[in-house]
Amino acid sequence: MTKTMTNSTLIPKFLFTDEFNVDKLVKMRSEANNLPGNKKLKLTYTPFFIKAVSLALNDFPILNSIVNPKTGEDGYIYEYIIKKNHNISVAIDCPDSLIVPNIKNVQEKSVMQIQKDLNMLREKAESKRLTSEDLNGGTFSVSNIGIYILSFQLLNILLNFK
Repeated sequence: MTKTMTNSTLIPKFLFTDEFNVDKLVKMRSEANNLPGNKKLKLTYTPFFIKAVSLALNDFPILNSIVNPKTGEDGYIYEYIIKKNHNISVAIDCPDSLIVPNIKNVQEKSVMQIQKDLNMLREKAESKRLTSEDLNGGTFSVSNIGIYILSFQLLNILLNFK
């Protein structure tokens, strides 16, 4: 690991910044968190990003595929399988590790259900009760590095999310 991390410092780095008006998202989240009877479940921004990724995968399904690593004689990959379900993997920081379980069938879930699943996975991770089912079968990963998890296409979907 030390060798790999040291070698990674040789890769050129760049900084990308941009600004977006996310007032609609902030308002939508605030309204959802203030709904009567919604005192227990508080929405973070993460489930909105996860749902936006799933909506984008509907438009670009090839991004939700697995690749057969076997290459042709010319060195190119010729076989991949587009996965029907959007099983979105999310890194969860635990006291002694970073673990990456996934939320199954995101394409069928609301933002509120995604938040519930995130909370459940976080609780299971913190109590070391994650199962192989929680960890296997991911088809796409997001990382919480702020707005950079979204491409401009994803951001457009998110800002127009209804």
